[in-house]
Amino acid sequence: PMWLVVAVLAAAAAWLFVPTAQLPDPARPDAFRSKGPGIDLRLHVHDGEGSRLAEPGEAVHAGDRVGFSVQTRDAGHLIIAGIDAANAPYLCFPQLGPPEARPVDASRDFVAIEDAVQIDATPGSEHIVALLCDEPVAWATVEHALREAGGARPLPSLIDGCEQVERRLDKDLP
Repeated sequence: PMWLVVAVLAAAAAWLFVPTAQLPDPARPDAFRSKGPGIDLRLHVHDGEGSRLAEPGEAVHAGDRVGFSVQTRDAGHLIIAGIDAANAPYLCFPQLGPPEARPVDASRDFVAIEDAVQIDATPGSEHIVALLCDEPVAWATVEHALREAGGARPLPSLIDGCEQVERRLDKDLP
């Protein structure tokens, strides 16, 4: 029947003229937006005999050194801090120069941070938080926010304009 031929030709013609969505060029770094937080943090434990990637809640010992690597979806300003079971905040990165967040580039892979901290003998868990901020943030601001958070775990959102990720280590003390 003639109406079937006309319908098929009309459908084919319409398909040719329907605009198609352009997929982003995967070679451009901003082509795709990842879901989830814009920062990820890995903890690396150096115990004097070897190094290992720490799992969440992994046991560490007094004297172990903990290093860091981060992956960031966007460029920003990075600061890494810790807070122990006694609610005492401490700066992990940066340890040299002004105590404020440092500029970092976006990274698809984890990038090692040169600074590390040594685990002390204070009993309880250590919580490490990495903040990726739009603007530089002073350590004093982060320290105040950590103290204000009290014993809340996980930590609440600490600083407006910052994405954060938190990791916990448990101390295995003699």
